[in-house]
Amino acid sequence: MSSRPDALQQFLNPIAKLLRSFSLLAQKRPILGSIGRKGFNSKPVSREREVMERVVAGLLNKRIAGVVGTSVATVKIQRRHVMQR
Repeated sequence: MSSRPDALQQFLNPIAKLLRSFSLLAQKRPILGSIGRKGFNSKPVSREREVMERVVAGLLNKRIAGVVGTSVATVKIQRRHVMQR
């Protein structure tokens, strides 16, 4: 029968290995914000800013879409882009 510390170590070893691989992967890839408009550190485009101003004002997606002149799906995508940053 295995002792409790051994079972815990068996559980933690794969997690530690996964974390090390993520660390190595992060070192090999450039920071996302430095590669363009979609990066986390980039500024929102004017339409995304316009949509978010209306979100902050309390308008619903359907109303924002009508005011801006786009579809509700486009408003949701623009909101998501801003929130991902």
